[in-house]
Amino acid sequence: MATQDDPPTKIAELPLTPFELPKWLVEPAVRSCRLFNTALDFVFYDVPTLRAALAEKDAPMQARGEKPPSRIIDFDALSDPEGSLLLIDATTAPYVHKYQSVGKFLESPYQETRDVDIATITGVGSSALGSAALAWDIEVVPVV
Repeated sequence: MATQDDPPTKIAELPLTPFELPKWLVEPAVRSCRLFNTALDFVFYDVPTLRAALAEKDAPMQARGEKPPSRIIDFDALSDPEGSLLLIDATTAPYVHKYQSVGKFLESPYQETRDVDIATITGVGSSALGSAALAWDIEVVPVV
């Protein structure tokens, strides 16, 4: 039991250096975990429907040689592992709005951020792809 005479140990004072893994070993392991999580999103969420719907909505613009509206979102867990707040609107391009923080979402000048009716939260480890697929399904499936 600690007393007032025993100051707490600072983490920097602990002899942990021998247990630290080198960066060249950690990065591939973390990348593998992120890829595995993205693969699990294909199992637990309707990712193929999301991808097909975005491709269908982008097709007319791509046929005209224009940039597709959904190009602004990158669902890759390798490029954006920290997570984001996603606003899904299946009826209005660009269909997926991405915010890096709740503050940026609340400060947004766009009316869509004020008209949110439903919020979804995916499980720990889900990528932006899985989160978007779940929200897309809820957005497009009629409520009974």
